[in-house]
Amino acid sequence: LGKSASNLIIGDHMGSIDLGVEYKEYAWTYFLYRQNFYETNHNNRKVSWEDGLTGFEMRRHNQRPTTAIHVNTALVEVISTMDHKNLNPVSGQGNIRPDSYYNQAFYQSGWSYKNRGLGNPLIASRHMIRKEHAANDDYLTNNNRILALHTGFKGAFYKVPWMLKATYSQNYGSHTAEYAPALNQFSFYMNAEFSLKKLWGTKLQVGFSGDLGELYYNSLAVNVGISKSGIL
Repeated sequence: LGKSASNLIIGDHMGSIDLGVEYKEYAWTYFLYRQNFYETNHNNRKVSWEDGLTGFEMRRHNQRPTTAIHVNTALVEVISTMDHKNLNPVSGQGNIRPDSYYNQAFYQSGWSYKNRGLGNPLIASRHMIRKEHAANDDYLTNNNRILALHTGFKGAFYKVPWMLKATYSQNYGSHTAEYAPALNQFSFYMNAEFSLKKLWGTKLQVGFSGDLGELYYNSLAVNVGISKSGIL
């Protein structure tokens, strides 16, 4: 609920307009959705319709699969933040300037918590990317112009639940520090859950993840977890 005084805006504002439609049949539910976001002052909440996220999800329900290897949920999402057309007048001059998503002119921390951006993991803080690409220390992120494709799948392999997520992005930097050419990045995560029947409700979870590309330092990780349900 920021107030304006002498062409200065006290407080910053972020929001989104979400639209979706869902269709349900006997075996599957289909969900198509779109999110458009804005980051601006309270007097000028024009939405950049070019920037946003479009997604499509399929969820299995009400029917048991007939094959040993099957998918229960499939998801595809496409996101673009290339336009930044949420434009604001500059101090009475009648000019316009593009928003710089997640950065704030008065606060170097921007929209973040403990140096991590809020709400969109693809717009990473300068502390998380390769040092040669973190050109400007005055802002939270040097990379808020992105094109990305994200996919996710959940299913089972002979009654063993599994999940796979993968994201490919092209990163163009920001309006003040562009990456030319764009930096390509691929990130993934997969896991499986095994039931240890002899240990009364204990499950073993094994995961494998990684970042491969030009924006982040290449890394691979393995995680192992144990969970127990029911009476100890």
